[in-house]
Amino acid sequence: MLKFIRTTKTKTGLRVRATLMKGDYPTGITVPANRMASVNTIPHEVLPAWNYTIVPDTPKI
Repeated sequence: MLKFIRTTKTKTGLRVRATLMKGDYPTGITVPANRMASVNTIPHEVLPAWNYTIVPDTPKI
């Protein structure tokens, strides 16, 4: 799978980088809705439910 991802490129030559992160990633863990709602996201124009940028909260001084 990594080889497939790593050999992907656009018509203009943009290449994709991918790294395997080994570790234990348990399934079935859910995040409470109120915590998810507090994540600061900026949706993208194309497929905003799937494509978004997560930005850090501004620190409270």
